[in-house]
Amino acid sequence: MIFSSRYELIFDKKNNTLQYITKNITGNKHLNFVLSDVSKISVEINISNRRDDNRTFRLFILMKDGQKYPVTSYLTSGAYLKRRIAKKINTFLNLNS
Repeated sequence: MIFSSRYELIFDKKNNTLQYITKNITGNKHLNFVLSDVSKISVEINISNRRDDNRTFRLFILMKDGQKYPVTSYLTSGAYLKRRIAKKINTFLNLNS
């Protein structure tokens, strides 16, 4: 049996905060960031097999200091949808995408 983490993100523009909550079988971990430390929301690309060019994607938060925080614990197909979601969040946060 595989247990994966779930992530909850709360973007609070009024208080200029990002709550990043990791939930898994061992409990919850809360990280708090200043929204102005977020560089952008972007899409990670993983090529699992170069022979068949199988690509998977996931959203992540890129901080201005270079740290990356995933939005999901898994990668899936569907780059177009993930790019649209990243663009919507970046627009909401007034970030360049």
